[in-house]
Amino acid sequence: MSVRNISWRGEGLLPRPLNTGALRYAVLTPASVNTDSIHHTTGLGLPASATVAQEITYIRNMDYYHRTRRGLDAIGYQIMAFASGRVYITAPLDRYGAAVALQNNHTISIALPGDFSTKPPSAGHLAAAAAAVAHVDAYLARKVVLRPHYYWNSTAHPWLNTACPGATYPTWAPRLRPTAIYYTVKSGDTAYSIARAHALTFARLTALNPKGPIPAPSRPRPWDGNWSRIYPGDRVRVR
Repeated sequence: MSVRNISWRGEGLLPRPLNTGALRYAVLTPASVNTDSIHHTTGLGLPASATVAQEITYIRNMDYYHRTRRGLDAIGYQIMAFASGRVYITAPLDRYGAAVALQNNHTISIALPGDFSTKPPSAGHLAAAAAAVAHVDAYLARKVVLRPHYYWNSTAHPWLNTACPGATYPTWAPRLRPTAIYYTVKSGDTAYSIARAHALTFARLTALNPKGPIPAPSRPRPWDGNWSRIYPGDRVRVR
């Protein structure tokens, strides 16, 4: 899964925050983050067949809606994961978001376009969301708890209560950080052929295996990230 930074501090495909004194300019240090908040956008979302151009238009429309209808200075979500499998950073991870009122000083928000009140996301959509979670894990260099937006509902602030990301969330929440799956290398395999066989880019394969293939017990050697040395019996994480 690819993760593309189109934010105002990435490729700049989204405009800068309206107010230079806004919280988007306040630093959100990795050490202060203890939660990923999970959201849906409601509405139809986009199908898995959507193009990059359609997804970027969708994100730009979301940014415009947040600015003009919700009174925000920029898009509230930091990451959006689409059914196509593509993931976009829409606001810098090291700056405050605006996705959960009163909680943005310790959360990174991940949104799935669509409405999952009665029907869960597709398998492909969940794979993209899991890639987004994994990207945040890598950015933080640790795993933080995942919570639905509605986790912060309270009787003290009923006007902030929400059903986001939908009543189906408990059925798909475990798939946002799935149990690791490993492949045992066979004769003739290469890192690239293993990546292709599991619908991964080589970059994603190496991100899942930062130290390279796990050496087979029958062929002990340094576990040093050298992908030019891959042998039958080695193990490679593919999920």
